[in-house]
Amino acid sequence: MSSLYLYYCVFILGYFSTKAQESMTLTSSCCTLATGSCRATCEEISLVDLATSNDDRWRYISKLSSFCSEQLVPFWSCMNETLTEIDKGQGFFGRPCCTLPQSQACIMVCLQAKDRDELISACRPSNEITFYSCLERQEDLHCCDRSSNADCRLACRNILRTQTIGQEIVDNLIDGGCGYPMPHDKLWQCFLTNADSNKPEPKSVSRLDNLGMDSAKLQCCFRAATMTCQRLCIKTYSNEWEETWGDFDRQCQYQLAESPMLRCLAEVEEPCELGCEGLSYCTNFNHRPTELFRNCDSRTDQAAKHDVDLWHQGIIRMPTVDIPVLDIATCYPDTWKTIACALQIKPCQSKAHANMICRSDCIKILSNCVDRSRLLEGQSPSTLCDVLSPPGITSPCISLAPFLSESKYMHTAVMSPIHAKIAPALQNEVCHSEQKLQLLHLCSKFILKMQYYGGYAIRTLIEAITPKTEQVKKCVPRRQVCLSLKKKCSQYICVNKDNCEDKPYSPVCDTENDEHPNACLLLEKKRTLAYFGKCLTTCQRKGQVCGHDGREYSSECAALAEKMSIDYRGPCIRRRPTEEDKTGCSAVSCQPLPSESCNGIVPPNSCCPICGVAIKLVYSQRMLDQVVEAIQSMEPATISKVAQKLQEHIKTAECDISTYLDEDFTIVALIFPNIPRPSSLQIEACYQEAMKLQSLVEQRSPTLVTEIPLSALTGSYLVQPMSNSSSSGSVIFIDTFLQIVIVLVVMRKLMAGNIT
Repeated sequence: MSSLYLYYCVFILGYFSTKAQESMTLTSSCCTLATGSCRATCEEISLVDLATSNDDRWRYISKLSSFCSEQLVPFWSCMNETLTEIDKGQGFFGRPCCTLPQSQACIMVCLQAKDRDELISACRPSNEITFYSCLERQEDLHCCDRSSNADCRLACRNILRTQTIGQEIVDNLIDGGCGYPMPHDKLWQCFLTNADSNKPEPKSVSRLDNLGMDSAKLQCCFRAATMTCQRLCIKTYSNEWEETWGDFDRQCQYQLAESPMLRCLAEVEEPCELGCEGLSYCTNFNHRPTELFRNCDSRTDQAAKHDVDLWHQGIIRMPTVDIPVLDIATCYPDTWKTIACALQIKPCQSKAHANMICRSDCIKILSNCVDRSRLLEGQSPSTLCDVLSPPGITSPCISLAPFLSESKYMHTAVMSPIHAKIAPALQNEVCHSEQKLQLLHLCSKFILKMQYYGGYAIRTLIEAITPKTEQVKKCVPRRQVCLSLKKKCSQYICVNKDNCEDKPYSPVCDTENDEHPNACLLLEKKRTLAYFGKCLTTCQRKGQVCGHDGREYSSECAALAEKMSIDYRGPCIRRRPTEEDKTGCSAVSCQPLPSESCNGIVPPNSCCPICGVAIKLVYSQRMLDQVVEAIQSMEPATISKVAQKLQEHIKTAECDISTYLDEDFTIVALIFPNIPRPSSLQIEACYQEAMKLQSLVEQRSPTLVTEIPLSALTGSYLVQPMSNSSSSGSVIFIDTFLQIVIVLVVMRKLMAGNIT
């Protein structure tokens, strides 16, 4: 749900909210003119039903005809006069609401009224809140006709006639095909024009009140700089948002001091994602696969166009100020279009929160296009920009310059994972995943997705447990790396050898490259397990390789099946650093980098550089243990779960992630292109994905901390690229160097202390 949706939805809720009430049954004075069964039947009739429902009217009249003789002339004359009287108000738009008043006098006046003014004598607005709320909805049933969608028009009429709770009216209109409330949509525009959020409304109990609104956003409220904004934030994102959203928007949404809170809210509501494509109006924002945006879609594209159309009227209404302008059709029209697009599509930065245009852009456009004759006293371009832009030249802001012209990348593919599996990516294409899937297909013929285990550097966490099984069971090893000491990870999968055909489908591949539906069938055929998962065909099946986790794999296919990136080919060597060979990697033969555009990164405790980014993630063992202990039923927290969850935040299909545990018990995450010969554009896209991930960890984004085991991540830092003069055999890591320096300093101080 976007902030624009909330901003307009609050007016609609104030307009729709009401309280349900049962209709009342009245007895006509005509009944006293009859006796027996005729009178009894008459007294069952509701005048309200006669007036508001044609079906009920004919049903009641038919029933009366059966029990009341035609010879009862006074009775039938009275009934005819009664029907004539209530038919006088047949054209009154509020007739369907006449069942709602609490007083009988108000009901009778409603049944006879021809317009709303006639109600005042018997219907007090302060006493008949539900009734008047219904009148307002009925008065604007014509808004339903503004929709171009037939399903929406039908649903709208039914909902307004039957629903009473504001939030549920909005929910049902959205579900009925009317779309989300946006100011440029004619249906919602009609409601917004007639809505009045200041009118009193009854306290109703809706799903929103029962459930609260957004627990993830509530976490952000505690990052507020002021108690006022914290209080308004908590109320806004719990169950009082109808009353507090306006105050929260005015007092907090544009305050630079509240950037931590606002950035957190933005990440939950509209997270920064790479790439922008498919816009028909804001075309300069297309073809930007390596830039971040919060809201790039057709809805905001049309909203920007609607904003510009409104601005042509000579007044720009911002949340905090109205700006009189000259004719923007002739005064920097492209700049105004860019401003509207930027405010809707929201270019963003991984390291800072920016929701306003830069001051220099603001001063330039207003100095040329503001209508000075209509400025209020004390207003000027400078004072207006004090409100519209952050102060100074270093404050985070949205710069217009990059979007005043087309992107330099004029041919970028944006494909879903399904399409990407069919169409190979060209060298200047970047494929963006449009779904949160655990396995994102590539823009090539094969899949290289990662789910990673550790080995070499973390043997203290892997226990060589020999399972105690009965004779009917047989076990195959499956190594896992536990991050929590509170719950052990099984290092084997044990299967019952009976009824293998009935076992769940979980494919495995044997050493002869034959695939089996499950491990039980593999063991039944007395085959040897090569790896878990489907048999891979685009990798080498023979020849040992050493993974970045320091663990030996029987083949390239086995490593890829375990979702582990490869450091070098051949068995893992035992590294023995010497004076001449400082990393102990001189015996290793590294593969050349796949592209000249690669910045060689040597991951921690590895020998060979990769074409990608390496991030070290710090996690809290104590925090993770507490979570695991509290949630007894959860699966073990493993290094593979970290990779799986982080992969969900990578939207570029051509980028993979691999994780392993380093010897200092930090998690190393490698983000790299998954195609054989990546272009510079594809390499840059993976770099930006890595920067986005690091930023989410650094700010402890609710999108991460609400997931286990990512909730235990407390910090991160980049592994620096190797210098041009460095080789794989002469790389010294910065953190290792700093450790050596610290040890030397401590030793020197100790020695100095002994001397004195």
